[in-house]
Amino acid sequence: MMRGRALAIVALLAVTGCATPTTGTPHDPPATSAPGNELPALAFHRTGGIAGVQDDLRITAAGQLTASSRQRDVRHDTLTAAERAELLAKLRNFSVTDRPPRPPYQIADGFTYDITVNGRKVRFEDGAVPKPAKELISVLSAIFSRVVR
Repeated sequence: MMRGRALAIVALLAVTGCATPTTGTPHDPPATSAPGNELPALAFHRTGGIAGVQDDLRITAAGQLTASSRQRDVRHDTLTAAERAELLAKLRNFSVTDRPPRPPYQIADGFTYDITVNGRKVRFEDGAVPKPAKELISVLSAIFSRVVR
């Protein structure tokens, strides 16, 4: 059981289903997080939409937040205990494959999401975001919104 969890965490941090790995090679070892409830270093970048959104969120392993967008100045904050717990829960289900599928069609004014976990970046596009990635994006978007308001 413990080995299965460890493998799930390693797969999760290698980063997810419909994603395009943008660093390393297919033979690089997957990124791993520290044991327990330690948070990996995270970056979230969302672009697109009808308004040309460009949102950035960085989260350190200590839970320090830095958020910025085209419309707002840089803001700093700290994860709440509830946000940290929810983020860790979503990260446990988040994984990546080497050959992600592409969206079946281009979505006008769709969003592109870059998620970086411990230095490994993956990209998702509206129309081809698997459920675990959607759930993680939802949590990251909510954290971003709280920090920049």
